[in-house]
Amino acid sequence: MEFIGCGTIWARLEMMLTEKLEQLKALFLEMERAMIAYSGGVDSTLVAKVAYDVLGDRALAVTAMSPSLLSEELEDASIQAATIGIPHQIISTHEMENPNYTSNPVNRCYFAKVNCTTLSNPWRLNWVIHT
Repeated sequence: MEFIGCGTIWARLEMMLTEKLEQLKALFLEMERAMIAYSGGVDSTLVAKVAYDVLGDRALAVTAMSPSLLSEELEDASIQAATIGIPHQIISTHEMENPNYTSNPVNRCYFAKVNCTTLSNPWRLNWVIHT
């Protein structure tokens, strides 16, 4: 059995994460523009930051405002987007009007995403959507 020290594990982890980050940057380099579904959570904040670093103002963060989103979470997302510098749009959603969403099925997120992508149609003419 081979013993791997903590330093070796951290070095391998850092190398893996650096590689993943470079892959994400490379994806954005291939794009003319990108619209990021932005919740303000860790995942979408990372993607928004990298998109903005690569594309500048050709990246757009879009947050869906709905009754299922706490006002504090929307405010935090707006503050984080401003800190990153990425342009940020907020769209109102109406997923609570869809019984497929409110019945709380296991695929509820699917119906929320369909609603958001439908509402983002005006931007689709000008933006490539990646989430």
